[in-house]
Amino acid sequence: MSAVDVMTTLGVALVLTWVPGAVVLLAARVRPLLLLALSPAVTLFITYLGTGAAGLVGWRWSVWWLPVVSAALGGVLFLVRRRLPGPGEPPVRRWSAAGAIFLAVLVAVAVVVGLRAYLSASQNFYVIPQDYDAVFQANAIRFIADTGVGTAEGLAGVNAYASTVPTYYPAAFHALAALTSQLAGTGAIVAMHAHIALWMLSLPLGAAALTRAAGAGPLGSGVAALVSTSFTALPYELIWRGLVPFTQSLVLVPAILAMLVEGARRRRPADAAVLAVAAMGAVSTHTSAAASLLVYGAPVIVVLLLLAGADRLRLLGWGGLSAVLIAAMIVPTAIGIQQTLSNGQPHDWPAVKTLQEGVRTGLLFGTGYRDTVQLTLAVLVWAGVLAAVLLLRRYGVAVALAVGMVGSVGLYVLAVAVDSDLSLTLTNFWWNDQLRLSALVAVAAPVFVGVLSDALLQGARWLVLRTGWTPGVVLARRGTLAAVGAAVAAAVVAAGFYSVTEHAYFLRNRDAMLYRYSLGPTVTENERAGMNELPRYVGRGERVMNDFRDGSALMYAVSGVHPVYGHMGPDGNTPEHAILDARFDRIADDPEVQRIARELHITHVWLSEGFLLPDVERSPGLDDVADEPDIFRLVYSNPGVQLYEINWDAVGK
Repeated sequence: MSAVDVMTTLGVALVLTWVPGAVVLLAARVRPLLLLALSPAVTLFITYLGTGAAGLVGWRWSVWWLPVVSAALGGVLFLVRRRLPGPGEPPVRRWSAAGAIFLAVLVAVAVVVGLRAYLSASQNFYVIPQDYDAVFQANAIRFIADTGVGTAEGLAGVNAYASTVPTYYPAAFHALAALTSQLAGTGAIVAMHAHIALWMLSLPLGAAALTRAAGAGPLGSGVAALVSTSFTALPYELIWRGLVPFTQSLVLVPAILAMLVEGARRRRPADAAVLAVAAMGAVSTHTSAAASLLVYGAPVIVVLLLLAGADRLRLLGWGGLSAVLIAAMIVPTAIGIQQTLSNGQPHDWPAVKTLQEGVRTGLLFGTGYRDTVQLTLAVLVWAGVLAAVLLLRRYGVAVALAVGMVGSVGLYVLAVAVDSDLSLTLTNFWWNDQLRLSALVAVAAPVFVGVLSDALLQGARWLVLRTGWTPGVVLARRGTLAAVGAAVAAAVVAAGFYSVTEHAYFLRNRDAMLYRYSLGPTVTENERAGMNELPRYVGRGERVMNDFRDGSALMYAVSGVHPVYGHMGPDGNTPEHAILDARFDRIADDPEVQRIARELHITHVWLSEGFLLPDVERSPGLDDVADEPDIFRLVYSNPGVQLYEINWDAVGK
């Protein structure tokens, strides 16, 4: 992928992700750092509203819905802020320009660290991710871009188009990425890469905002931002699996928690509305966000109530309003999810570690997939937890986050090391998946590195003040000198972290993604060439019979040609999928297969090299295709692909 295409797509994705949410948050008068961190969550809510409104009136989802919904939502929040101002602004410790520069430099470094790893693993967005969920995500983005249907129910068109039950899959992320695909003109795959890459900006902004909300100053917030893109568990270990909406929802959690703390301090109705909007933005991206927010949010709420003192009743009132708004917004999603649950049984992944190994890897930021841990980060994080506990009055919110992190470690240990009904029940919200739960552990971890830095600074400042020397006064009188000093200090901090963590764990994080990006089964050059040729042979509205086991479902994301199987497995509620997989190559004398093929407008058959999983064989319904040239005529081939056209004249009537 050329540098121009990469930068163009990133630029479009950046504008689409931040500008709509920022406009709304400006109307609600949210402070600058939190505004930057929270904008993606609000934009996803705007996308959710826009796709729903478009579906209701029967119009296409397009980029014009973003300014329309942003203006409407911003107007409502502006009126709420003006008519219901709340109890007044609490005193806020304002940062100097030097502090802002220090933070900005470290955020930029964190972005570069994360982008470097991602661009290296994805070969500048050229690689086509092919592991399980990545197939569906890419096809969903293409589907919305092609059809303009961006609702959660509408994504049935990807693989459940003939399902006998309703389908509901949160689509806010896909709908936003579809706009990027259209405006940048680089396709669904590159758009998905670009939105993943933007996590490298969301993570440091969210970490900085949450660390500030937890009581730290510019140093602590900057350090938290710096380390935020170095944890393998979040996001790198999730990326190769294609868990894109899930990871996006986790990336939003720190900023939403920061909004919770900020809103509880100001207790304005407008802040309650913003909190609800941001939380729903995460839930409309992936429903597990509700549980993830609860793990960290519940302890934070308890601590805020304990610290509220005489204002406890007012805080309860504000919290009650927030809860009512969130509940009201979540109702449609809850109903949609309940309607599509098949049998309510969670996936039961086997335990892959002993209990002792599970605890060790959980505390040291490892996973069941790696033999190594991130010891340096672990030492910094748990030292920060200790500092927060010792300085409870200053870092009470951080202590609450520590409770959530310890709880997340417990959930991870249950998933990775315990096989029991209790383990399955408690981890069900995260699919009993140890990788998802190791990422949950890392959500708030950067905050504690920031708290440790802030606590050390406070200690140093106390010692210096005891000597009677006040260098801060001298620097404050020389703004340029202070700004330069802040930038230099940030560079020194970044260089120190880079040197003690093996280049901010670059190789570890890159290699985690390479497992299914370059080293694993991705769409090969032969397959890519074949997919690009498909529109020459397959007409609009026609489908290609494919084997879901070989990754060919991605033909839709690449070329726009619809496969029979749009995901890495058949839809469990589509009987036609099971029948075709079992005996499609008997189409010449099987009336039921003939009927289904005609109803689905199947005109061609695709066979490609390799399979996504080991010990997998060709579909029994396709293994005899090459042996029946009278029925299946070879019309295109290269060393990795064969495309056959069905000769309907030779098929029984």
